[in-house]
Amino acid sequence: MKSRIFVTLFSSAIILFSIESWPHARLADNSDVPPRGTGMKDSPCGENVRTATPKILNAGSQITIRWIETVDHTGSFWIEYSKANDKNWIRLKTVTDDQNNAATIPHSFEATITVPNVNCNNCTLRIVQEMIDGHPDMPSYYYSCGDIKIVNAKC
Repeated sequence: MKSRIFVTLFSSAIILFSIESWPHARLADNSDVPPRGTGMKDSPCGENVRTATPKILNAGSQITIRWIETVDHTGSFWIEYSKANDKNWIRLKTVTDDQNNAATIPHSFEATITVPNVNCNNCTLRIVQEMIDGHPDMPSYYYSCGDIKIVNAKC
């Protein structure tokens, strides 16, 4: 009996600490663009370096971006992309955080976007969590990036 209680407590602690080690929001593994890493508080993509295997997307196509929020905050999420070197971000969509209930964490979000009409080999897509929590004049942010390559643009 004692060993079963220990195993249950130990398993619960591992799950709790695993969730707490995630950033407050990150791209979901089942997103059309997978995460580069777990995300970070440092812009543009935390300490996560580009991968050698970007997700290949067709320019002008519709994709679904999914992300999860693991720590509840009031604010919004931005879906942005960079054509190269994680610089000069262009906002594609803003999504209001409408799931403000810490008792139901994690929160799952998704949004459909149109892939920009560009050709680029080293693009990045990212989710930015803007957290205002009563301080809209002093927001803080979390970042989660995914590597993409956009092909077949008609520009």
